[in-house]
Amino acid sequence: MGLFGRRKPKQAAGSLDRSADKGDRAHLELFIAQHDGVEAFVEPRTSVTSASMVLVARSGEWTRRRVPDQATAFDWAKKMAIPCYDANLVGYPQRMRDWDIRRAAQAKNPQTHTAQAQDSQAQGSPVADATDSAAARSDSATDAAGGGLDDTTGQ
Repeated sequence: MGLFGRRKPKQAAGSLDRSADKGDRAHLELFIAQHDGVEAFVEPRTSVTSASMVLVARSGEWTRRRVPDQATAFDWAKKMAIPCYDANLVGYPQRMRDWDIRRAAQAKNPQTHTAQAQDSQAQGSPVADATDSAAARSDSATDAAGGGLDDTTGQ
Protein backbone atom coordinates (compact mmCIF):
# COMPACT_ATOMS: atom_id res chain seq x y z
CA MET A 1 0.00 0.00 0.00
CA GLY A 2 2.76 2.28 -0.91
CA LEU A 3 2.47 5.50 -2.77
CA PHE A 4 2.66 3.78 -6.15
CA GLY A 5 0.57 0.72 -5.28
CA ARG A 6 -1.20 -1.22 -7.99
CA ARG A 7 -4.63 -0.99 -6.52
CA LYS A 8 -7.24 0.60 -8.71
CA PRO A 9 -8.93 3.64 -7.24
CA LYS A 10 -12.48 3.09 -6.06
CA GLN A 11 -15.14 4.49 -8.33
CA ALA A 12 -17.69 6.76 -6.76
CA ALA A 13 -21.09 5.18 -6.23
CA GLY A 14 -23.24 6.32 -9.09
CA SER A 15 -22.12 8.42 -11.99
CA LEU A 16 -22.90 11.93 -13.04
CA ASP A 17 -23.07 10.74 -16.61
CA ARG A 18 -24.08 7.71 -18.60
CA SER A 19 -24.25 6.89 -22.26
CA ALA A 20 -27.34 7.37 -24.40
CA ASP A 21 -29.64 4.38 -24.74
CA LYS A 22 -32.78 3.26 -26.57
CA GLY A 23 -34.95 4.69 -23.81
CA ASP A 24 -33.59 8.17 -24.55
CA ARG A 25 -34.41 7.85 -28.23
CA ALA A 26 -37.89 6.47 -27.50
CA HIS A 27 -38.56 9.37 -25.15
CA LEU A 28 -37.51 11.94 -27.76
CA GLU A 29 -39.65 10.26 -30.43
CA LEU A 30 -42.66 10.24 -28.09
CA PHE A 31 -42.15 13.93 -27.32
CA ILE A 32 -42.13 14.74 -31.04
CA ALA A 33 -45.30 12.68 -31.59
CA GLN A 34 -47.16 14.38 -28.72
CA HIS A 35 -46.19 18.02 -29.37
CA ASP A 36 -46.56 20.51 -32.20
CA GLY A 37 -43.81 22.67 -33.65
CA VAL A 38 -40.89 20.78 -32.11
CA GLU A 39 -37.35 22.05 -32.72
CA ALA A 40 -34.12 20.34 -31.68
CA PHE A 41 -31.10 21.99 -30.05
CA VAL A 42 -27.93 19.91 -29.90
CA GLU A 43 -25.60 20.42 -26.96
CA PRO A 44 -21.96 19.38 -27.18
CA ARG A 45 -20.20 16.95 -24.91
CA THR A 46 -18.68 18.57 -21.82
CA SER A 47 -16.27 17.33 -19.18
CA VAL A 48 -19.26 16.31 -17.06
CA THR A 49 -21.92 15.12 -19.53
CA SER A 50 -22.11 13.50 -22.91
CA ALA A 51 -23.70 15.21 -25.91
CA SER A 52 -27.41 15.87 -25.49
CA MET A 53 -30.40 17.07 -27.43
CA VAL A 54 -33.07 19.46 -26.19
CA LEU A 55 -36.45 19.32 -27.90
CA VAL A 56 -38.61 22.42 -27.55
CA ALA A 57 -42.28 22.43 -28.52
CA ARG A 58 -44.18 25.45 -29.82
CA SER A 59 -45.71 25.83 -26.34
CA GLY A 60 -42.24 26.08 -24.78
CA GLU A 61 -42.46 22.67 -23.14
CA TRP A 62 -39.10 20.96 -23.46
CA THR A 63 -37.12 17.84 -22.76
CA ARG A 64 -33.43 16.94 -22.74
CA ARG A 65 -31.88 13.54 -23.31
CA ARG A 66 -28.43 12.21 -24.06
CA VAL A 67 -27.39 11.32 -27.59
CA PRO A 68 -24.40 9.26 -28.74
CA ASP A 69 -22.75 12.30 -30.35
CA GLN A 70 -23.58 15.57 -32.11
CA ALA A 71 -23.42 14.15 -35.64
CA THR A 72 -25.89 11.41 -34.73
CA ALA A 73 -28.22 13.98 -33.19
CA PHE A 74 -28.24 16.13 -36.34
CA ASP A 75 -28.79 13.09 -38.55
CA TRP A 76 -31.63 11.82 -36.35
CA ALA A 77 -33.37 15.23 -36.34
CA LYS A 78 -33.16 15.31 -40.13
CA LYS A 79 -34.68 11.82 -40.28
CA MET A 80 -37.48 12.95 -37.95
CA ALA A 81 -38.04 16.03 -40.17
CA ILE A 82 -37.63 18.60 -37.41
CA PRO A 83 -35.45 21.73 -37.47
CA CYS A 84 -32.17 21.21 -35.64
CA TYR A 85 -29.74 23.83 -34.32
CA ASP A 86 -26.41 23.91 -32.54
CA ALA A 87 -27.25 25.24 -29.07
CA ASN A 88 -23.80 26.83 -28.73
CA LEU A 89 -24.40 28.94 -31.84
CA VAL A 90 -28.04 29.95 -31.56
CA GLY A 91 -28.87 29.55 -27.87
CA TYR A 92 -32.32 28.49 -26.67
CA PRO A 93 -35.69 30.02 -27.62
CA GLN A 94 -37.39 32.45 -25.26
CA ARG A 95 -40.52 30.27 -25.17
CA MET A 96 -38.46 27.62 -23.33
CA ARG A 97 -37.59 30.06 -20.55
CA ASP A 98 -41.19 31.31 -20.47
CA TRP A 99 -42.36 27.71 -19.99
CA ASP A 100 -40.03 27.31 -17.01
CA ILE A 101 -41.32 30.54 -15.48
CA ARG A 102 -44.96 29.45 -15.91
CA ARG A 103 -44.24 26.02 -14.40
CA ALA A 104 -42.46 27.58 -11.42
CA ALA A 105 -45.40 29.93 -10.85
CA GLN A 106 -47.83 27.00 -11.04
CA ALA A 107 -45.76 24.99 -8.59
CA LYS A 108 -45.59 27.92 -6.22
CA ASN A 109 -49.32 28.60 -6.25
CA PRO A 110 -51.33 25.79 -7.90
CA GLN A 111 -54.69 27.09 -6.63
CA THR A 112 -54.30 30.36 -8.53
CA HIS A 113 -53.58 28.55 -11.79
CA THR A 114 -56.59 26.25 -11.31
CA ALA A 115 -58.91 29.17 -10.58
CA GLN A 116 -57.64 31.14 -13.60
CA ALA A 117 -58.06 28.14 -15.87
CA GLN A 118 -61.61 27.55 -14.65
CA ASP A 119 -62.50 31.23 -15.20
CA SER A 120 -61.04 31.13 -18.71
CA GLN A 121 -62.88 27.91 -19.55
CA ALA A 122 -66.13 29.42 -18.38
CA GLN A 123 -65.50 32.26 -20.85
CA GLY A 124 -64.63 29.75 -23.61
CA SER A 125 -61.01 30.79 -23.97
CA PRO A 126 -59.01 28.57 -26.35
CA VAL A 127 -55.83 29.67 -24.56
CA ALA A 128 -57.08 28.08 -21.36
CA ASP A 129 -57.75 24.84 -23.21
CA ALA A 130 -54.19 24.80 -24.54
CA THR A 131 -52.79 25.61 -21.11
CA ASP A 132 -54.83 22.87 -19.48
CA SER A 133 -53.86 20.28 -22.08
CA ALA A 134 -50.22 21.19 -21.50
CA ALA A 135 -50.79 20.93 -17.76
CA ALA A 136 -52.37 17.51 -18.28
CA ARG A 137 -49.07 16.46 -19.81
CA SER A 138 -47.28 17.85 -16.78
CA ASP A 139 -45.24 14.70 -16.44
CA SER A 140 -42.90 16.44 -18.87
CA ALA A 141 -42.26 19.23 -16.42
CA THR A 142 -41.45 17.00 -13.47
CA ASP A 143 -37.83 16.93 -14.57
CA ALA A 144 -37.71 20.71 -14.34
CA ALA A 145 -38.58 20.32 -10.69
CA GLY A 146 -35.62 18.06 -10.12
CA GLY A 147 -36.73 14.60 -11.17
CA GLY A 148 -35.90 12.72 -14.27
CA LEU A 149 -32.98 11.72 -16.35
CA ASP A 150 -30.81 14.81 -16.40
CA ASP A 151 -32.22 16.75 -13.46
CA THR A 152 -32.27 19.79 -15.74
CA THR A 153 -35.04 18.88 -18.09
CA GLY A 154 -38.48 20.08 -18.84
CA GLN A 155 -39.45 16.55 -19.76
